[in-house]
Amino acid sequence: HASQRRLLRSKFAGIPPKERAAAWALLLRAKEARAAFPGLYRHALSSCNNEETRRAMRVILVDVPRTLSHTPMFAAGSLDQHQDGQGLLLEYNRPASRAPRQQLARILIAYAALDSTVSYCQGMSSVAGMLLLAGIPEE
Repeated sequence: HASQRRLLRSKFAGIPPKERAAAWALLLRAKEARAAFPGLYRHALSSCNNEETRRAMRVILVDVPRTLSHTPMFAAGSLDQHQDGQGLLLEYNRPASRAPRQQLARILIAYAALDSTVSYCQGMSSVAGMLLLAGIPEE
């Protein structure tokens, strides 16, 4: 369809910044994933009560402030009030919880809850952070 043709045409010249979020969403098949697994992200955030996920949460809350801290988007904001991670998860629906660092932490925590084999490993925060920088929504 038209958006795929436009993406293919621009691949050699680079994707213009204003179209990067749409390009990533298309490449990641985000629309199809949301349709196939409705409510999965919220479910993952609500099922973080096992010891393994809590252990990953502690590491994530240490790594996130160091992730992409040289960029304006991630330079500010604090996770200090979320030492155990639980408050961060409960704040998901509040507008103030949309700070990029909080979004990044929740993405990583949700992934850790969904994939117990991988859980969380160093470097995942940079990949997820780049997707947030590109304009991909948290969920």
